[in-house]
Amino acid sequence: MVALLIVATLSLSIPAGNVYADGAKIGIQSEMGYQGKIKHDKWNPLKLTLTSDRDISGDVVVQIQNYNGFGYQTSYVQQVDLPKDTPKEVVIGIPGAVLNKDNNQILFYEGSYTKGKQIPFATGKNYVQASPYQGALIAVLSDDPDTMNFMNVLNGKGNSVNVFPLKNDSIPSDGMLLNGLDVIVINNFASDTLSEPQRKAITDWVNSGGTLILAGGAGYTKTAAPFADITPVVADGTTTVNSLAELEKLGGKPLKLDGAFTISTAKAVEGAQIGIEADGQPLFASKAYGQ
Repeated sequence: MVALLIVATLSLSIPAGNVYADGAKIGIQSEMGYQGKIKHDKWNPLKLTLTSDRDISGDVVVQIQNYNGFGYQTSYVQQVDLPKDTPKEVVIGIPGAVLNKDNNQILFYEGSYTKGKQIPFATGKNYVQASPYQGALIAVLSDDPDTMNFMNVLNGKGNSVNVFPLKNDSIPSDGMLLNGLDVIVINNFASDTLSEPQRKAITDWVNSGGTLILAGGAGYTKTAAPFADITPVVADGTTTVNSLAELEKLGGKPLKLDGAFTISTAKAVEGAQIGIEADGQPLFASKAYGQ
């Protein structure tokens, strides 16, 4: 991971003086973090969408001024091929900080940043605007768009929580780009539709301190199967309950079920902690993994 970070954050000197190339007109759009929210001192994804009016290849460069009083700059460089009139997405990991037009810029060099000519963007902003978010970022991967929406109730009680959906194609293949998330919830989702690099990225993210929640019930197997090595239980089927007295005690309020409720039947793995149970089956289980 250390080697990966060194490569990903290679500091480069961008040639002084701007020599512009003629011909290509490139438009740029940017989205920083998740739902526009970033975390301070965490790696956050910067998604750039570039569109050129002709075929062109080159380096896109994100240049950020360091806050050290010496005006040093760190540059993040990625090579990209832009087919004519076809939007192309580029994702670069950027450390979370206050970003504005005075301390960063986005550049494009035809060919390469070392020898190519700089092409100014014809449309869009050539800088990133973002401020760190202090609350919790909870990303949800689910077939049910309402999963975890109840967490927003906490915002009315002095907390700061942001719950938002994830799509398959928004999950990176590099766990570093998930660094800005606090929690990922996977509920009733076919996790095996994720690519192997995406599944590994989630596991690596957990290993580095992220919290992964895998929802049980009838959909548990398809949700949790690709993460069997880190799950706190081994599920062997389902059963139904007609009441959840343990949850009522936990919440301090009545909990009325509309009929039989399906839960997983499971056994805790070594080192797992069981929270509360229903009819002898764990309702909540957790296990530390990595950090």
